Amino acid sequence: MDIKHVTSSPHFPQSNVLAESGVKIKKHILQQSDWTSALMIYRATPHSSTNVSPAEALMNRKIRTQVPMLESQLMSNRKLHKKISFYDANSKSTAKLYFDRHHGAKTPLPNLSPGSQVLLKDDNTDKWTTKGTVVGADIPNRTYLVNTPSGVKRRNKKHLQFQQVKEPNLPTPSPPDERENSSRKSLTSENIPALPINLEHVVSPPSSQESMTTRPITRSASGFTGNKPRRYREEE
Repeated sequence: MDIKHVTSSPHFPQSNVLAESGVKIKKHILQQSDWTSALMIYRATPHSSTNVSPAEALMNRKIRTQVPMLESQLMSNRKLHKKISFYDANSKSTAKLYFDRHHGAKTPLPNLSPGSQVLLKDDNTDKWTTKGTVVGADIPNRTYLVNTPSGVKRRNKKHLQFQQVKEPNLPTPSPPDERENSSRKSLTSENIPALPINLEHVVSPPSSQESMTTRPITRSASGFTGNKPRRYREEE
């Protein structure tokens, strides 16, 4: 038989919703007083996603129940599988659209490649504390194998967070510039030549006494000394 067994990620039962929903329905049926009749009614009731009953999807025909029906409705229909596939795909796409809209899913999560550094979410504390490295990936099922200090663990992409490793910025020593060294050597006090000074061209500043004698002193009638403004001094 062409059977492919695909397991879900640990701590993520949402990915195995069909099996979880089937177990819930079977538990509800077994709680009934007449569980055999309840199980028959469930098998003969059409499903909302496929528009056919589970028994009809399995055997391509309806099963006989306590409700009377025509013999023609109990005949096999070989073209039923194409209709079931169409209705099932349409129902899943519609459910995905409303689920993403309700939970605010805008863009899909990026895939991780082997060797990526990630953080694992702890289900008990809901904190991203465990560090690990991705060693394997199952992209269609969004399942990854992560190597952690406690061993290799399998987790869904929802429980993994990419951790970007920052490389330390080490300062690179710059080579000494030969021009700077040569200029520093040339500017030392030993290499600076002494310049000759010609004393003939050196002008000494005027003394305060000379400046006081050259300026005329004016006195007012009351005896106060007055100083002319600077603009009048320049004109003189």
